[in-house]
Amino acid sequence: MILDGVMRQFRVVPHFHFLQEARAVHADGLDRQRQFARNIANRLAGRDHDQGLVFTVGQGFMQRRVAILDAQQVNAGVMVFVSIKTDKHSLSWLERFHSAVADFPEVVEFYRMSGDVDYLLRVVVPDIASYDAFYKRMIAKIEIRDVSSAFAMEQIKYSTALPVRASVVAESR
Repeated sequence: MILDGVMRQFRVVPHFHFLQEARAVHADGLDRQRQFARNIANRLAGRDHDQGLVFTVGQGFMQRRVAILDAQQVNAGVMVFVSIKTDKHSLSWLERFHSAVADFPEVVEFYRMSGDVDYLLRVVVPDIASYDAFYKRMIAKIEIRDVSSAFAMEQIKYSTALPVRASVVAESR
């Protein structure tokens, strides 16, 4: 047999325990692949298993699933924090403002604030010209007393993870 000839030529001596280890590694790899596939299937189905707890999207703690995209790769690399002050504090103005802001896909976060600023927006755009176009569209839709924009120079930390302890999750069930 050719394999025997090759083994003799290179003085390879098959050892049974090496074969057993190879089979064990192979089986372990298959088990890990199967577990990985199960985890993917569970996540696609909206179920997460973490520390013995099962989270289902839309029930309890998990509101929705998202993919975190690379802003540079999807041409949304400029992040702008927009502080808005208004003289209008009526319910009708607030509803119009909420509706206007909801129409802008560039606005990825929107907060009503306490203190000197009434509202804070986090806006992502490809470049400064795109922000200028967004700004003009926004002020055309709703009257605002003061708008101040701060461009992020560097993102130091970004996380969507909430600092939740497993014991808190278990206690609330």
